[in-house]
Amino acid sequence: MQTKKTIKILAINPGTRYIGFAVFYGPELRDWGTKVVKGKWSAKKKEKLKNIVQSLIDQHQPDAIALKKLHSSRSSRQLDSFISAIKVIAGKRGLPGYEYPIKYIEAYYSPSEQLNKRKLAELLAQNHPDLYYELNSEGSSNNRYYFWMFEAIALGTICLHQVNQMSHSQI
Repeated sequence: MQTKKTIKILAINPGTRYIGFAVFYGPELRDWGTKVVKGKWSAKKKEKLKNIVQSLIDQHQPDAIALKKLHSSRSSRQLDSFISAIKVIAGKRGLPGYEYPIKYIEAYYSPSEQLNKRKLAELLAQNHPDLYYELNSEGSSNNRYYFWMFEAIALGTICLHQVNQMSHSQI
C-alpha cells in the first residue's frame, strides 16, 4: 500500500513593504507571519525581499507556491518586479506556482455575500484557533499588519485544496 505524500504549500501575499506568508504541511498550518522590509525601493530592498522568499523555501522545502495575484490598479512597477522575481526563484527550484486574485479568495470563502478582510480573518481563525492572537491584535490597529498574513493563509488553504483535487483526479 502506498503512503500518500504530505503536500507542503508556501503561500505568499507579496508587497514592497510587507510580505504575508503561510506554510501548510498538508492541512496543518505550520508557520505564518508578516515580514517587514522598510525603506524606499532600491535594488538592495528587492534583494532583501527575495532573500526572505528564498529563506522560507529553504526552511520549509514546499512542493508548490501560492501567490496573491494583484489587480493592475493595486500594483506598481516595483511590486511587479518583485513578483516576477518570486516566480523566477520558484521556477529555478522546480516549484509549480498558483496565483489567486482577491475576488477568487472572497468567492471561495463567502460565495453568497461580500467578504472584507476582517471577516476573512475571523473565518480563518475559526479553522485555525492559534490565529486568534493575531486576529485580536488587528482589532483597533490602523496598521493592518496581520491582514497580509491572513490573506496568505487563505491563499495556502485554497491552493492546498486545488492541488489535492488535482492529485485525486490523477488516480
